[in-house]
Amino acid sequence: MTEEMILALEEEKQLRFKKFNAEKALRIGQKIANYAIEKDLQVCVEIVANGKMLFHFSADKCIPDNDHWLKRKINTVMYFHHSSKFIHFKLNGDSTLIHSKYGLKTEDYAVIHGGFPIYVENAGFIGAIAVSGLQPNEDHDLVTQTIQEFLD
Repeated sequence: MTEEMILALEEEKQLRFKKFNAEKALRIGQKIANYAIEKDLQVCVEIVANGKMLFHFSADKCIPDNDHWLKRKINTVMYFHHSSKFIHFKLNGDSTLIHSKYGLKTEDYAVIHGGFPIYVENAGFIGAIAVSGLQPNEDHDLVTQTIQEFLD
């Protein structure tokens, strides 16, 4: 395992909620959406948990491609139960391995930063938060920094 993978896993372990519900999803989503509006950024965000979409926002500058990348990041996290950043490092950034190694459609999954798992203590993996529209590492950082603000 590479050092990047170890660091990504450590980040996933540190950013776990004691509880997570629709209200928390709304507050996290609004925080990211307000940041995008204030900075006039091309950002979209989606939060899914327990089989439901709890939040979705696309800033005015977003284009359909941003939402497509957002969905691909969510799919990656939901399938692997890891951040899309971790999967990026695991697959050495080679998106073709999504198909050849796992049999998944490359157009439905993203091997790029910006999707992050929602883990709840004593419950495990329940969903994902993803951002798209910035540089991939900035997408990831926006998600993780926002999560940090809402940990119990």
